[in-house]
Amino acid sequence: MFSQVESKSIDIGEKKYYLVTPEGLIFHEIPFEEIHNLTREVWVSSCPCCGGIQGYYYSKNEAKQISKFCVQCSCIHLFPVKRYKGYYKQNVNFRLLTKGYKEYRGIKYPYMDIHG
Repeated sequence: MFSQVESKSIDIGEKKYYLVTPEGLIFHEIPFEEIHNLTREVWVSSCPCCGGIQGYYYSKNEAKQISKFCVQCSCIHLFPVKRYKGYYKQNVNFRLLTKGYKEYRGIKYPYMDIHG
């Protein structure tokens, strides 16, 4: 339910738009023109043991460099012998984060809305 402050506030200034990963981390800022296309083909870096996602990247090399055993798995496998491929390309449905400022009765305050 919206409060009176939310319903009577007006947007001021410039809004910024960000892609947010399914896990809730900010991926990067996007222009307003791209807010209706939230699906991106990206490289996903994951732990080769448990498959836990470590990050999302546009570059294969970045995903490859980051792809290592996570903290929990590195404790189990103190000396991993085999080389594992812990990165792959995938279409990811990101969520949209909108950041900006609103004003209510002369008081300016920051706000964030997450969609999707």
